Amino acid sequence: MSDPDEGRGDDRYDVADDGERLVVRVRLPRLYRWLVAAVVLLALVQVVGGLIGDGSPDPRLLAFPVLLGGLQVVAWWQLRREYVADAFGLDEPRRGRRLGWAEVAHVEKPGPFHDTVTVGLAEGGTQRTMFPSRLASRIAEIGRVPLR
Repeated sequence: MSDPDEGRGDDRYDVADDGERLVVRVRLPRLYRWLVAAVVLLALVQVVGGLIGDGSPDPRLLAFPVLLGGLQVVAWWQLRREYVADAFGLDEPRRGRRLGWAEVAHVEKPGPFHDTVTVGLAEGGTQRTMFPSRLASRIAEIGRVPLR
């Protein structure tokens, strides 16, 4: 199957579709990449500055870059999770469980301001997913549920 992202100009997601399984990963923003480079540079400046000054870097000066680096690792870990739609259901690690197709009554058609897919539950109510809204028809096709 072709990649639904082709020609869309949307580089926020990596989408892999092999026909039976749809895998979506959120891409790291460009700003995030620059922030990582800035923190590494800041840490190097702190270390070199300390070595030039009195021969040892001040540990208090390294606390800020280390804290920012730790926060960046946590953010990277959260962003790089996979969201999977296959014959068994919708797997969203952020929610901590799989939503089986037996629980899904339909996939809602995305509106102009919807950025993620919303599914209608069999017991009533709706649940938003982390899949991009442009993949709603593909998710409905994989789960063999109607698109309303």
